Amino acid sequence: MGIYGGRYKNQIDFILTTDKSMAQSTEIIPKVDIESDHRIVRSRICINKRLERLKRIKRKKPPRIDVRQLEKVAPTFLLELQNRFEVLANETPSIEILNESITKTAAEVSEKRIETEEEVNTEDKVIEQLEQRRKELRKKDNKTRAERVEYSEVNKTVKKKRRARARRKRKDFVISILQQRKGPKET
Repeated sequence: MGIYGGRYKNQIDFILTTDKSMAQSTEIIPKVDIESDHRIVRSRICINKRLERLKRIKRKKPPRIDVRQLEKVAPTFLLELQNRFEVLANETPSIEILNESITKTAAEVSEKRIETEEEVNTEDKVIEQLEQRRKELRKKDNKTRAERVEYSEVNKTVKKKRRARARRKRKDFVISILQQRKGPKET
């Protein structure tokens, strides 16, 4: 049963599988009288248990490491890595343990953002303050009429400032590409 265009539609006489290759042969049995306008559907299903088991095995996804961020904080990464290897110095670690410690350290260090002065500018601070006020007003259960009006105005202002900031960043990006005389694909 599904919803199509706001109406419910029942679908029967189907064989549902997650994989097309599961249903080997499907046929309709017309000679059986079940006093209905529907017909019996019969199918031979082949389940490959080995493949199903492999699908269920969850593999670890490698951590996402921002290489550019890691290059910016290379001294911090080297220091953290050195500390990890000092802990492992007492025992002879396997390749897997070494690889895991390097990737963990790289992921942790690349996640830490070093905030520069240009990233935390006054525009971001104003947006953050307005966002805090909006959250405070949203949490209130019994709002007065003035608080509801203030909430809607603060909400509009936050959205407007975010759009203006995004527009400015896109404009700066396009200008920088044009100044570097790159092709139209980059823009």
